[in-house]
Amino acid sequence: MERTAAWLALQMAGLSPAEARALAERFGGPEHALNASQEEVREAGFPPKVVARLRNHTALAAEEELGRARNAGISVLAIDDERYPGRLRLIPDPPVVLFIRGEILPGDDIALAVVGTRHPTPYGLRMATKLSGELAQLGMTIVSGLARGIDAAAHRAALAAGGRTIAVLGSGLLRLYPPEHAELADRICRAGAVVSEFPLTMPPLKENFPRRNRVISGLARGTLVVEAGTRSGALITARLALDQNREVFALPGQADTLTSSGTNRLIRDGACLVETSRDILDGLNLTLQATAPPSASGGAPEGMSDDERTVLARLDRPRSFEELLMETSLPPAALASLLAGLEVKGAVRCLPGRWYEKLP
Repeated sequence: MERTAAWLALQMAGLSPAEARALAERFGGPEHALNASQEEVREAGFPPKVVARLRNHTALAAEEELGRARNAGISVLAIDDERYPGRLRLIPDPPVVLFIRGEILPGDDIALAVVGTRHPTPYGLRMATKLSGELAQLGMTIVSGLARGIDAAAHRAALAAGGRTIAVLGSGLLRLYPPEHAELADRICRAGAVVSEFPLTMPPLKENFPRRNRVISGLARGTLVVEAGTRSGALITARLALDQNREVFALPGQADTLTSSGTNRLIRDGACLVETSRDILDGLNLTLQATAPPSASGGAPEGMSDDERTVLARLDRPRSFEELLMETSLPPAALASLLAGLEVKGAVRCLPGRWYEKLP
């Protein structure tokens, strides 16, 4: 059995990453751990639950899973593969196997995780888009979870800026969640990667997402929480980032807004307050220069969506946000995110009082 298949067999047997690594270390590799007898595993000091789980492994199931991955154009990286993300390998419990659509490059080591609520305010969407787009334009990879709300805004902003982004799923790559983000996932694969540690057809079980969050923070040098309530999963990601000795950043919000209660508490507890992308670069001690400048082609960059073209057509003169709402019939949150994306692309400029004008 090849080494990657052996690691996968350990993972599919239900062993935790720590248990799988301990077995491989004790017996000289994952393939030797699989061949060890129950008595040998027991005598090596492993608890009964590990002995029982190891008995559940089937080499055939692992080989079949690898075949499905190859047929779907999905790469499978084991933890001892030189292509495995080095920063992720440093966390306390890295996945022993990653399934990857797209490609993780060495330059993706300079990454920021951007997370937040699935129900953001227009302010949260605007700031997630602005910060993610600016940092992606500077060459920083944006990591998030492909979820609705802040996650999707961060991914889209990175793509709009011509940068790279990585999405980490709480389901298998062949059970993409949420399903309405399938087109976004395809775009991410062309400028980054969609990643999961879960079997290819694993559904998005509730218990998968806290595990997923440690991978989001583990791939990045720091984690930015844009908007989050006090019980948001984004706060789990922030806690995991601290456990991994990574920086935590938070966007301040109004004191009486539920979606800012969690981020304001993070700031009170010591997270770095973020107003601009410079705050993040300073917090990470990074000096970056733009590597993917946005288009300046007179308001109609390539890759423009129908809604973006509609908004630009209305900007024959400077207009207020309220005017654009009435003339486009877009929901306020969608319009705010769209305008922030157009700012990143260099197509529009925001004026005082939330007025917008098209750039020449």
